[in-house]
Amino acid sequence: MRHLKTLLGVLMAEGVTVKLRKCQFVRKEISFLGHIVSSEGVRIDPSRVEAIIKFPAPRNIKELRAFLGLANYEKRFCQNHADLVVPLLRLLKKNTIWSWGATEKEAFDQVKNAYLDVTMVAHPDFNKAFYIQCDSSGYAIGGSLFQLSEDGERQVIAYTSCTLKGSQLGYTTTEKEMFALLSCLQQWRCIVLGHDIVVRTDHKALTFFLTCKLRSARLSRWILYIQEFNLKIEHCPGVDNKIADTLSRFPPNRCLDVAPEYSTDINIRLFKSGGCYKKLKPNFKNMRADQLQDKWIAERLTFLEVFSRSPLVITEKQRHVVDWFCIHDGLLFKRGDLTNPGFKLCVPRAQVRDLVIAQHEEQGHFGKNKVFAHMRELFYWPKMQKMIRQIVTACDLCQKSKPCKMSRGPFNAVVPEKPGALVCLDLVGPLPSSRGGATQLLVIVDAFSKFVKLYALKRATTRAILNKLLGKYVIEVQKPLCVLSDNGTQFTARTWVDSLEKEGIQVKYTSVYFPQGNITERYNREIGRLLRAYCADKHTRWAYMLDFVEQCLNSAINDSTGYTALYLQQGCREDHPIMKMIKFPVDSQQKPSLHDVWILAREKLLSKAERRIEKHNSKNNLVEFQEGEMVLVRNHKLSSAEDHTIRKFFLLFSGPYRISGKAGPNCYTLVDAEGNELSKQNVINLKRYKELPSEF
Repeated sequence: MRHLKTLLGVLMAEGVTVKLRKCQFVRKEISFLGHIVSSEGVRIDPSRVEAIIKFPAPRNIKELRAFLGLANYEKRFCQNHADLVVPLLRLLKKNTIWSWGATEKEAFDQVKNAYLDVTMVAHPDFNKAFYIQCDSSGYAIGGSLFQLSEDGERQVIAYTSCTLKGSQLGYTTTEKEMFALLSCLQQWRCIVLGHDIVVRTDHKALTFFLTCKLRSARLSRWILYIQEFNLKIEHCPGVDNKIADTLSRFPPNRCLDVAPEYSTDINIRLFKSGGCYKKLKPNFKNMRADQLQDKWIAERLTFLEVFSRSPLVITEKQRHVVDWFCIHDGLLFKRGDLTNPGFKLCVPRAQVRDLVIAQHEEQGHFGKNKVFAHMRELFYWPKMQKMIRQIVTACDLCQKSKPCKMSRGPFNAVVPEKPGALVCLDLVGPLPSSRGGATQLLVIVDAFSKFVKLYALKRATTRAILNKLLGKYVIEVQKPLCVLSDNGTQFTARTWVDSLEKEGIQVKYTSVYFPQGNITERYNREIGRLLRAYCADKHTRWAYMLDFVEQCLNSAINDSTGYTALYLQQGCREDHPIMKMIKFPVDSQQKPSLHDVWILAREKLLSKAERRIEKHNSKNNLVEFQEGEMVLVRNHKLSSAEDHTIRKFFLLFSGPYRISGKAGPNCYTLVDAEGNELSKQNVINLKRYKELPSEF
């Protein structure tokens, strides 16, 4: 009551009023910000736990972020939260295609189940010593803050955990253990500073780390920070370290897809020749029985056994069997010829698939010709080469890792009817800081007239682009009917779409990883050429040259239209400098109207497009996919020093995915195995997936 009286007195003195219906007095526990607070401690509000438990499986990144945000808010109640969410965090990485599989579903369920077992956390008692138990694994750190009750029982105050990122993954084991302690002290500084702290760790090196001579600048900085606290480090066996159980001993396959572990421990994977055939050992033990079950082999076995006991007059076909086949140790073999000498085991059709797959994997996933060349030395079965080709070309790993010629769809030409019908945008940058601190270049090209406008930007934000498009381009040139851009975050933002639709401007996008669909890409090369020519000696001058570059591009006669972009857009011609020096006669011939010029220009655009279509379709094997077909999607992952990955080692394709429909010319919508829709893909990024035949 004394505390309540003090609080109300402060509110009264400051003139603050509170609503009575929102106040609770003399309660054993109250609900506050999603938690139930009582004299014993703090626990999660059951409604919050229910929201986590009943959260449906995410269908996209937005829903996954919503779930992780809900779970992260309560992570101080969960001692292994960082470990559980590792497979889910992988889906949030840049350039990662959304794929909700069994691994992700298992992690999602484990996160929800972890919050079923959360316990109440106690209030800190500042008259007692604090205990910190911390530990690290190859990919995460964690710890718990607790105090001991009168009877020696542990009273947990808070948990903390986080995943290691970037250079942190390269820390030594001792550095990771020290970093775990540092993170715990930073997290609970406001609670433990100025009080006695006992640190319990299963890494014995930490017990004398504060007194040894350090040669690492990073560790020296950490020690200086830690010395601010009044702490004592104790060693406890790993068996008694509960955090070690949840972090260090958590199943390692939970994080294999996130980043490799670099430490003093070295993992060696040994590849032994013949390893792929070991799994076929039971098949070879039952070879006699399997041969008798194969109709083609059983006929020859039976005939040769009868013929060996009592030779008879035989037909030409039977003579072929006698000459080329024999029985050895109860098994049927085929004799070789001069080009391929030796005996060949006749393989039952039921074992062909497993045998070819084993040979293909044993040889390092070489192609069908090499596999056939090796197998024909020891094995034989009818239509051998054809079956090997069908099995090898359907290898999932080969289809994803071997390069192939890009798929090409029918050429599609977009020819607008007049200026302003379609305007294309793109960003170039970052560039050296130029006039006004500009580092980005916004390129706007009219798809009909080819009229170019260039704007320098400080930052490539949605708002900055809208200011140039709606605040300058619409006023200086004209209001476009449709705007085409790539799938950059600036152009996919809700602000971008809402602002343009409010102005009556239609928004369109190119397919992901298909810049050829945007004509500004062609003009970007010309802009780069001009800036190289005039800014080679001083790169920061590029923003001062934009007006000149615009003039060069807009006053040049375009091959596709036969007119300058300036004339088609504004109906005026730029006077040539020579006309100021020499007086030309006045042309009295009537000039065509601008509308007539547009018609002539469009006819020429269509004529050029027809020639390009004919040329494209004649030199390419055109590919079209049907709904329901399985395809692979080309990967566009980049090397990352932070994740210790290199582009050359990534699989070239991911999938397989199913074609769910056609979004436009040469553009398809895809769904994964769970039915989740992926981003639209151009045919150039797709590859038909061959499934392994179930039987021959």
